[in-house]
Amino acid sequence: MPETPDETELWSLILWSLGISHGERAPASIKKREAKSAMTYAGIRVLAIDEFNNLTYAGRRAADLLALIKGLSNDLKISIVAAGTQAAINALNSEPQMKSRFEPAALDRWRLDTDYLRFLASYERFLPLAQPSNLASRELAPVIYGMAGETIGGTVKLLKAAAVKAIQLGREHIDTGVLKSTDFVRKDGWDDVMRRI
Repeated sequence: MPETPDETELWSLILWSLGISHGERAPASIKKREAKSAMTYAGIRVLAIDEFNNLTYAGRRAADLLALIKGLSNDLKISIVAAGTQAAINALNSEPQMKSRFEPAALDRWRLDTDYLRFLASYERFLPLAQPSNLASRELAPVIYGMAGETIGGTVKLLKAAAVKAIQLGREHIDTGVLKSTDFVRKDGWDDVMRRI
């Protein structure tokens, strides 16, 4: 969902996701036709919309966007998966017909377990570092978990910052020293920072 949700921006995001360049300033009706044609041609069966909670910023346009999504689902006979924070559920609660189309499912917070270690090991492959960091090791995993908290977003944000710090320090891997020297504040640590300002 676009940060500032409106119909034309949503159609643009769908088109860009399909790798289709288009006139960004074209009217929503043209983008809609292009997007629906491309989705039909590509055989799209599921549309996943992340940051669905951004609908709360749409104001009066939220109902129009929900109607657009409902129409897209009906016209193309596709399923819609909406992911977001608590605000996403609030947005859906405002429209009873849309609410009935979704089944809510909460994702559990990360625990320092096998799944978390597997995530660290797989994410390490995406980091632009020449040497392995062994993020899922007994040494690093608890430090990462302790610094980043229980969310994927916090962990990814920390690892990106640590990769940048490692490069700045002339190292090609993340270790405890790199993690400790990374400028990173956990989401739940923001209150502490605000008190000190």
